[in-house]
Amino acid sequence: MEHLLKGMDEFEQRGSGWTLHSIVNLAINANKHNPMRGRSYIEPPDIIGRREACRNEDQECFRWAVLSALHPVTFREHPDRVRNYLP
Repeated sequence: MEHLLKGMDEFEQRGSGWTLHSIVNLAINANKHNPMRGRSYIEPPDIIGRREACRNEDQECFRWAVLSALHPVTFREHPDRVRNYLP
């Protein structure tokens, strides 16, 4: 806030004739960017973890997820088994 007011004072001193009447709203949002790295493990939510629906045995989870979406198998064919997606 002080930096903003100082800048306004300098602007007024240069002969602009303008004055700052009020600041209605001032919001500053700062977020730390922390990108995920390749092959990082994210703990699944409890509702998924309890079902053992997400397994991370061979570090190829993304590959199997994409293949399962491109080549769906029926429930009777056990869609959770990697062997269904190897061909």
